[in-house]
Amino acid sequence: MVKIDLHNHWTTKSRVLNPQIAVYRALEALGSGGVVGLVNYGDQRYEAFAEEARRLVGFHSIGNAILYKSPSDGQEMMILRGQEVPTSDGDLLVMGIKENMHLAPKRSLEDTCKEARDNNGVTIVTTPYFRSNVGEVLEHNPRLWEYFDAVEVHNGNISKKVNERALKLYLMGFRGAISSSDGHSFREVGTSYSEVERIDYDKLNRKTSENSTSM
Repeated sequence: MVKIDLHNHWTTKSRVLNPQIAVYRALEALGSGGVVGLVNYGDQRYEAFAEEARRLVGFHSIGNAILYKSPSDGQEMMILRGQEVPTSDGDLLVMGIKENMHLAPKRSLEDTCKEARDNNGVTIVTTPYFRSNVGEVLEHNPRLWEYFDAVEVHNGNISKKVNERALKLYLMGFRGAISSSDGHSFREVGTSYSEVERIDYDKLNRKTSENSTSM
């Protein structure tokens, strides 16, 4: 099993992240083979990170993520691209859409989910009861559940009470659940995380290359 922390912002939009410091901290918190999400919010912080990372030894871009493999000890880490999209009903977390593809804000939850799916994105209900009415919308519209891959049942930056409401939403019939830190600094990475089966980086890299060739 490997640890994943998909919801991180790490910095303000005015700063360029240091990829080496970011990866060192992620490895320290999640261990080799882990996945950390770097999430845009009305900006292009992932793109700035990726541009910087491509110049450094050990970093490799696969279109929707940066893979890192340490030249010295072989430790691996994936930095997965994400976007937190403001919809008319609240925020939606979308992971895995390719670099420089930005979903438009302020549309309906359903239309945003459809566009995310059309672009091979993983859709996650994030903080459904914190500064958002996404939770209430989904409670009364079960037909929308099919558009979501997971509910963020624990967010490290909000209260226990709000997280408990998110867990109840998941138990209504959603297919997946995640825990994430929603970190805005390196030290917050991995303070909350989920565990998944080990990721085959070589297989993922080959699959991404094949898809890119066929486009």
